[in-house]
Amino acid sequence: MNPALPPLPALPANPSAALAALAAMPVVRAPAVRLTRIAGVNVARSGNLEALYGQAVGTAAVNAPCAHCARNQGPWTLCVTVPGQLRGSCANCHFNSEGARCSFRAPVGPPPPPPALAAAINAAWAAQSQPPGLPPIGSRPPPPPNAGPGPRPPRRLAAAAITTTPLPGAGPAAARAPATTGQIRRPRAAADAAGPETLSGFLEEARGLTRAERSALTAQLHLRLAALAAANAEEEEEEEEEEEEE
Repeated sequence: MNPALPPLPALPANPSAALAALAAMPVVRAPAVRLTRIAGVNVARSGNLEALYGQAVGTAAVNAPCAHCARNQGPWTLCVTVPGQLRGSCANCHFNSEGARCSFRAPVGPPPPPPALAAAINAAWAAQSQPPGLPPIGSRPPPPPNAGPGPRPPRRLAAAAITTTPLPGAGPAAARAPATTGQIRRPRAAADAAGPETLSGFLEEARGLTRAERSALTAQLHLRLAALAAANAEEEEEEEEEEEEE
């Protein structure tokens, strides 16, 4: 140990293998604690003591610190690593068992295959149009066993014939009505079954029409009512004029 440097804490009775290996290395610096660590550094834990020894004996990454130390985090001012120790993380990140966050540590996972094996795997995949055991690309999967026929499309009723007829007795209002105003004929089968023009007959007729035909018939009835109201108003005006002349 360098006598010019302050001594490090004594090792516990049963130090870990990593701590014993770090303690056997020469001390090259006195760990400088950040000013934000007013309460000091707790080295009672074995992992924290390992980080302290690593900070004292390792190599400082002054020009390229890890991402954690670059943000001025960790108990010490320098980012220090020890080759072959602390699982590749720096001493700052190893403190409080947070070594996994160090950007110096290699990612956890299986090692990559050798280049020759990787080239052979790529060549085997390239020689096949698709992985074995899968259906051809673009084909539909087979139907499940005992699957019945799919749902039948809804049956649409035949559209009723629409003819254009003038409004009887509507007078001048009929001329102002749109030319597309028409009368929807009742289906012959529905008309024969409904009998006379009663509420039940009209209901039977409405059931035999599609929604579009019902909407057209409703619009036609509104126009007829408007034409009848206009004709009644004109007739009342003519009667009033005749009474005034008399």
